Amino acid sequence: MGNALGIGLYDYLSLLTRGSALVLGGSEARTSYFFENTVPSSELSWETIETSNGGVDIALIKNRLQISADYYVKFNKNMLTPLQLPATFGVGTPASIMVN
Repeated sequence: MGNALGIGLYDYLSLLTRGSALVLGGSEARTSYFFENTVPSSELSWETIETSNGGVDIALIKNRLQISADYYVKFNKNMLTPLQLPATFGVGTPASIMVN
């Protein structure tokens, strides 16, 4: 999950896509048109990563017995993920922030 899923560079904008198969009236003449391919997401922001770590090293019996302990924790906040909407929505879905 997260930003490696291929979130687009311009998901915060409403981009237009060109189509060319629109038939107007009774004739078979086709014309070009533009439409919104996806809905923009106004909630996008940078992902935040918080890390904490600590460690302890102990040497006993003239350094013959050595003990080492490490602790590491990583929290991802505001991770980006594709928004899942039904196909009846009609256009592509924007990315959204997964709040944790």
